[in-house]
Amino acid sequence: MAHDRIWCFCADFGRACGYSIFVNVDQYRPQIVSLINEKINGKIEIGKLTLSLWGKILIRVDGIDLKDAKGKSVFSVKDTFFHVAFDSILKGSPELTFNINTPDITVIKNREGKLNLMSLMKPSAPDSAAPGQSTGATAAKVALPGLVLAARLGVDVKDAKIIYTDELTKLNNELSGFQLKLRDVSIQRPTLIELSGQLQSGMGKLVQINGPFSVHGSLTP
Repeated sequence: MAHDRIWCFCADFGRACGYSIFVNVDQYRPQIVSLINEKINGKIEIGKLTLSLWGKILIRVDGIDLKDAKGKSVFSVKDTFFHVAFDSILKGSPELTFNINTPDITVIKNREGKLNLMSLMKPSAPDSAAPGQSTGATAAKVALPGLVLAARLGVDVKDAKIIYTDELTKLNNELSGFQLKLRDVSIQRPTLIELSGQLQSGMGKLVQINGPFSVHGSLTP
């Protein structure tokens, strides 16, 4: 196609000149951190943001650390980025892919049965409706643009460590080397799922389960 030939020419020209295209997006990091912290019961820290427009729209994040209200780490990662290929936009089916490398995730279920992850988000204020108007079921339906309908999301998590603790039952689960791949997450296509890792599970000394696992499947919207 014509746009493919034009893009190949621009890419070859750029390589020959020896330059890349970079945009400073780190200037917006304080506002992003402040906005997120206003919405959560905890604290998030985000490392330097780097945007590259060479071949694709790529934003790299130099570390994320999310803590709950008690100051305990819930999610931390040092290497993560997401990108959108230009050709997917030109073809009318933009694909956004998240890449998360070696994250640490800690899930705790307290004695009241509440998960630390579920308590992170602050409750939103109820919508106020004018007198005589109702909310919820009577909300008007919104037609989504064709570009949004055709959009796809991908997630690639590599070598994650996940720890789950139930403070009431003393159940401890640990996943190491956890891999997660989601492909074509959309509202029009089947989503492909791949899970694998090494499981270590135990409830005191009574129950011990150790070994690798792998799950492959798909979800149809």
